[in-house]
Amino acid sequence: MIEAAKRIRRMARTLVESPGRLTEYYRSSFNAYQFQAIFAKYKQIPPNQLPPDGMIERLVEYWANSWSAKEEYIVGLLMHLNQTSGPILECGSGITTLLLGHRCQQLGRKLWVLEHHPGWATRMRTALAKHKLDQSVHIIDAPLVNSEHYSWYDVGNLPEGDIYNMVVCDGPPGHTHGGRYGLMPVLGERLSVGCHILLDDASRLGEQEVLARWEDEYGIKHEMIGQLKPYAVAIKSN
Repeated sequence: MIEAAKRIRRMARTLVESPGRLTEYYRSSFNAYQFQAIFAKYKQIPPNQLPPDGMIERLVEYWANSWSAKEEYIVGLLMHLNQTSGPILECGSGITTLLLGHRCQQLGRKLWVLEHHPGWATRMRTALAKHKLDQSVHIIDAPLVNSEHYSWYDVGNLPEGDIYNMVVCDGPPGHTHGGRYGLMPVLGERLSVGCHILLDDASRLGEQEVLARWEDEYGIKHEMIGQLKPYAVAIKSN
């Protein structure tokens, strides 16, 4: 009772001294509660089925990150997950890490995630542990390393030997030197023939330049998918 009274007094003091902070606290708590409830329903869906219309959109809304992938891209990831096998590589982490991670756990697959931002990596590890996905999903601390023509993740902590049949390419940030080009020169030999590379933000000029370079230098063709925020599906042919 004493502790409860102290919490009430602290909240009342916060409301008087900084009402914006309290509003943000309740907004954050509400979003977390809603996300948890909808994600619990998502977990009940068999891995060979797509979520019902609107579920992904609501999860993105309550994840409440303006940089999040959108519904079209996430549904595309789930579809291609069922068309591939083996471990998956993700460049950059976020809501896709949780949604794909759960599917990987259902299917007995591993998801390896390159993340350059230490604070965000910590947040994602906390979220994965909260949702009991930390045995199937592994966040790799991977600072960006500069080279002459591009910057890309340091992959020194990525386990050796894995060959990837699917890549989720939603990082590094678009302003990075060379954009997302570095995937192929750094990790191209570890992508299987027929590997599905799903590149988000594909209508942006930087991503268009990356796709053109991949085609010119590595023979990788692509298809643009989606209406609201198109993404590209590129298939490694050799």
